Amino acid sequence: MRHLILGFLVSLCLLQGCLGVPHEKRSSRASKTLEWWQQSVVYQIYPRSFQDSDGDGVGDLNGITSRLDYFVELGIDAIWISPIMESPMKDFGYDISNFTNIDPIFGTLDDFRRMSEEFRKRDIKLIMDMVPNHSSDQHEYFKKSVQRVDPYTDYYVWRNATGTDPDGKPIPPNNWLSVFAGSAWEWNDQRQQFYLHQFVHGRVRCMMVEANVPDEYVDDYYGTPDKPVSHFPFNFHLLLVNPESNATEVLNLINVWYDVMPENAWPTFLLGNHDQKRAPTRWSEAWRHGSYESQALNSDKVLAFTRVPPRETGQWGYVVLINLSKDDIAVDARSFSSVPTLGVVRARSVGFHNPRAIIGSAILTQSVELGARDAIVIEYPPVYA
Repeated sequence: MRHLILGFLVSLCLLQGCLGVPHEKRSSRASKTLEWWQQSVVYQIYPRSFQDSDGDGVGDLNGITSRLDYFVELGIDAIWISPIMESPMKDFGYDISNFTNIDPIFGTLDDFRRMSEEFRKRDIKLIMDMVPNHSSDQHEYFKKSVQRVDPYTDYYVWRNATGTDPDGKPIPPNNWLSVFAGSAWEWNDQRQQFYLHQFVHGRVRCMMVEANVPDEYVDDYYGTPDKPVSHFPFNFHLLLVNPESNATEVLNLINVWYDVMPENAWPTFLLGNHDQKRAPTRWSEAWRHGSYESQALNSDKVLAFTRVPPRETGQWGYVVLINLSKDDIAVDARSFSSVPTLGVVRARSVGFHNPRAIIGSAILTQSVELGARDAIVIEYPPVYA
């Protein structure tokens, strides 16, 4: 499945020979041994919606543990888990009130340790989503900062009011806006100052440069030129790709990053995140984009989508069929009106169960046999209405 959905994008975006990299940069990197994070497929899990193990309607750590073999099948090298630390959940876990414990809705520290051990058994690396420059207003540091208890007094961004309005309410320091709309400043009656929050009220901005962090820990976190540390700067450019995008446009989005990236730095391209629909959905939902028609026909067992080129191009269309279940099934690809009775196998997942489905061979589309977790790409001459 990885080869069908991620393969071409991983080779395009994440590996060393990326399109758009100047030749001298490619050759200098090629001479070095790659670190694990430079050659890995990383999968992000948003735990609330991934897998619920106890029936309370919220995904949890035990749910993640129960599905780890699924990631082995996909060929995933590392899993990045969105915040699971204690939180009042005003911003779904990004407003952390205790960085050293697991929020009860996700489980316990014992659940986390057990999950971590199962990661190790499968040689999957675990990446925790830390939010070091924000905290909840329920965090101990913020409460002490409100009370002006040193050294916490300036751990957060505090500013005086610029005056009062006709109703006697304090006026914020400036007109900065929160990402989620409204002023980025919130008045605190106890301290008689405004604090900065860039997202929801209660998710406050920390002044980490003012925090009393020993030098050796700063080095461990950021790394040094002599001892670099793995880093993952978020690059959201490829989230702009849609079914209308052509190869040149995708290449331009890649090159924008390479043009500004420091020498010897490593690129990271996000294909999706928890604020977006999954890539196959974004690129295939029953939309008409320009002159290309995309359709999706999904169920609890099958993910299926097709792309249909305009008649005047003379190009073939393709349909992707993915068995999400552990059962053997037969799929009628003609459920898409453009798919004829006969197509050609163009790609299939590793270990595909049907030995007759050879790449380049003809295949009947009215009953495509898929084993557990099988995936296949079939090209076809479109049937136009």
